[in-house]
Amino acid sequence: MRKSHKLMQQCAAVLAGSLLLSAPALTQAEPIFDWLYRHYNHPEPAVPGVTPMLNVAYPRNNSGVWNDAGWLDPLQTAHNNGDPVAILVRNFTSPLDGKAPGTDLWEDRDTLATLLDWMDVRGIELDYVVVNFEFHGSTNPDKEQNRQENMLQNNANLRAVIQLIRNHPSANIKNAKIIGFNYNGGTQLLTQATPAYVDRTPVDTFYNTELSNGVRALNVAMPEAYPNAYFAQHYRYHIWNGWGLNSTPTLRGAFFWAPLESLSNAARNLYPGDTLMPVFSAFIPNNDYVIAEEDKPTISEYRAIVQHARLRGAHTYGLFRSTLGELNVAQFKGHWDDLNWFFARPGTNTVLNTNTNKTTGLEWSGIRRGGRTLVLASNVSGATASVPLTPAVGQPVPDGLPAQSPPLPNNTHLLSQYLVTPSLDETFDSYTPNVTMNNFGYGSNSTEWEVRPGPTGNTSLSLTRTANGASYKTTWFKKAAAAFDATDRVVYSAKMFSGERSAGTVAGSGFGLCRVDPALENNPGNVPNADRQGVFIEFTGGANTLRVHLNMSAGQIKFVSNDANLIAANTWYEVRLEVNSQANGGLGTVYLRNLSAGGAPVAVHFDDLAQAGVQDVTEIPLFFADPAIKPTQFNGWEVYGHNQTVYFDDLKAELAPTIQQFSGPTP
Repeated sequence: MRKSHKLMQQCAAVLAGSLLLSAPALTQAEPIFDWLYRHYNHPEPAVPGVTPMLNVAYPRNNSGVWNDAGWLDPLQTAHNNGDPVAILVRNFTSPLDGKAPGTDLWEDRDTLATLLDWMDVRGIELDYVVVNFEFHGSTNPDKEQNRQENMLQNNANLRAVIQLIRNHPSANIKNAKIIGFNYNGGTQLLTQATPAYVDRTPVDTFYNTELSNGVRALNVAMPEAYPNAYFAQHYRYHIWNGWGLNSTPTLRGAFFWAPLESLSNAARNLYPGDTLMPVFSAFIPNNDYVIAEEDKPTISEYRAIVQHARLRGAHTYGLFRSTLGELNVAQFKGHWDDLNWFFARPGTNTVLNTNTNKTTGLEWSGIRRGGRTLVLASNVSGATASVPLTPAVGQPVPDGLPAQSPPLPNNTHLLSQYLVTPSLDETFDSYTPNVTMNNFGYGSNSTEWEVRPGPTGNTSLSLTRTANGASYKTTWFKKAAAAFDATDRVVYSAKMFSGERSAGTVAGSGFGLCRVDPALENNPGNVPNADRQGVFIEFTGGANTLRVHLNMSAGQIKFVSNDANLIAANTWYEVRLEVNSQANGGLGTVYLRNLSAGGAPVAVHFDDLAQAGVQDVTEIPLFFADPAIKPTQFNGWEVYGHNQTVYFDDLKAELAPTIQQFSGPTP
């Protein structure tokens, strides 16, 4: 697969810069393997994009004469098609402890060497060698020593395969990527329950050792990232090293944490240029642990593990027992492919978190790419909780992320996206207090606006009028357009203090978006033209309603809230305009949240003034008819207010964060 090797070399060059930086597009550069897709039972994969691994064997007739017809055809076909060429080595064909030559017509310890030479003669380039040895030759009655000796035997057999391939004279063979099942870098694996398996120093040696030909022994990390009944030991079991005091909060949480920690351990210890290929599977039973059905993972947990892996830097994956229960190859691939839209964005990947939180049951993963951050938060704590979005206790929240997720019910997962740099946001905290805004590049009536601490409930710096006026005064300011795409769901919001609203002194105030063009910058005394203004939200002067304007300049009032007493006096509110769709001029919903009272956001019900009678609508058109005033074009804000009692703070333009929330048997 010469084309794939070129892609992989490009990927490795990018990866070499940082352990947490991956290539622009690895999705198609690395294959997907399934344990069941081998020539003898699945000549062709059922799901496009899943690569078969040929079980190493070399058929002989009853006279002992080699005969390659039929069995080895898939290797030649894959090579001719430019597809990945992959083989699987098991116990019988180990060059060290495999079957003795002449004892089997298909498999013995010489088979691998014969197959490699057959490929070399035909110019077939070997891309991947997957090795899974399960030798149990130890007879030591001590259980711990028995496991240790078996592991050393498996390592010795893997070393024999590595030597055979890396020392092969042909570049078609010796540069293959070698994968050890459940092998990855790192000196410890804390998901295991005995010292013999926790200590991974011998395994790590395969990754940090460069051979004489300049190629490292192993260069693919393949951690086991699937739930096993054995992991029940992490829930209220007193096993070695005091783990009984370091338990998961729920049994189901143990089956979630352990696979996540296994793949995360591999990600934390991934060597530059290596491929991270976790293995997924359905739940693996164990006779020593009887697990009730309600404690086993659901399809949603499998989906979450797959997507956590991708958001922690996995380049591709393998499948072990993908046909157990209700799961199948297509479902695993579907969960992986659900994130393709994000990885298709231009740019490189920066992984934000490879830590786990065993005792809390609150996990998150995130990747930054092309000005966006995609985050998956998972709650398996046993109760409703928010997931802190920090890599570790005491570390700062990554740029562009909130401090924590919204509250999530138990066994629920939330996929969200955020802008890395919210370039259209304005908090006013960087301004000098009590200086008029014309000194900071504001336009229109900027001498009548200033920043000073807000009233009770929000004492941070806020924008307000310098004095009470006889008429409304407007100002505008330029920021930078938010990096929105035309298909994004976006949210515009502001905190507004309603001010005096007693008889005769009802203060009006409002905010909206605008496009600041060179003509306006050269004439800052003007206001943005009507065809450069977005929808405008107003706390009505002279009434306690909320109004929506087509734009501010034309004064075209389109919607008025049905609740005539919606706005209370001297109260902080958050006003959110959620753009549900930018198509056909845009549709959106306005939410009002009473911050002073600590209430939840409530959708505002409006009367459509263009219709006869009193209407009751919550989704309204947003008038993005002109390409110049679509969300991708807005680069400034305008506000207006009547007197000193009204304030504005935290004007924001964000992506609608929630992409999907899923839980239960079906996501």
